[in-house]
Amino acid sequence: GWFRGDKNSIKDLCQKISDKGFTVFAPNYSLAPQNTFPAAHQDSINFVKWLMQSDYVINKKVDITQIGASSGGTMALNIAGKYG
Repeated sequence: GWFRGDKNSIKDLCQKISDKGFTVFAPNYSLAPQNTFPAAHQDSINFVKWLMQSDYVINKKVDITQIGASSGGTMALNIAGKYG
């Protein structure tokens, strides 16, 4: 239900991926009940829009992978559906 979770819980995983030469971003998202649906999903969409306009993505056709568990997994699927 998008009511708990924090990027700190995946810090070790992000470090392992980064150690393999990948650039890693781990944004948090708005949590319920302070924020209502679809605030967390919109955070994810806003992040991808920001990323695609940033200097981090030089080649706009670069492959981006978003992963998540539980609520984060549903947001990853949502983004995949929107951006392919």
